[in-house]
Amino acid sequence: MEHLPEAAARLFAAVQAADAAGARTALAEDASTAARDAHGWTPLHWAAGRGSTELVALLLEHGADPRAAADGRTPYDVALAAGHVTVARALARFRDGGTWQPYCRAYPLGELRRFPGWQDSTGEDDSAVVYLHDDLTVTASVIPGDRTVFAGDAPGWSDFCRDALDFAVPDELDLCAGGPA
Repeated sequence: MEHLPEAAARLFAAVQAADAAGARTALAEDASTAARDAHGWTPLHWAAGRGSTELVALLLEHGADPRAAADGRTPYDVALAAGHVTVARALARFRDGGTWQPYCRAYPLGELRRFPGWQDSTGEDDSAVVYLHDDLTVTASVIPGDRTVFAGDAPGWSDFCRDALDFAVPDELDLCAGGPA
């Protein structure tokens, strides 16, 4: 941290040690929340990675940029990857874009063939595994659009997926290592 001004270096040290009082002191000494360490991370990246809601809130109050990217990852992405659901939820309002995609879930073909409007020509038996995707298409591959088995545009298919299969596209926070909280 020798390339950083003294106050910024103290802020990084405090955040990395989960020392909220030390972070407050460094911020009172005009430490920049926009400072970057040798890895390109800001103090907010570190606070998110540590899972500290207190430090995340403090840094945001002092103007930290929640959209600042380091290696293509924002503090939200860091919190999510580290499994810190509470911090990720606090930062989620700053993420760009909508819901997380793509998503698919594996099913035995026989379960999907229970749909009254089902039609396929796979030649596979009911135990073959297929993939229901977020756009409600069914493929023989986890890759969207690869080897389509069912187009997913039949009337009532959406209701069948929701009601009979309990299929719903999760939010990325639901998939976080720490689980929903």
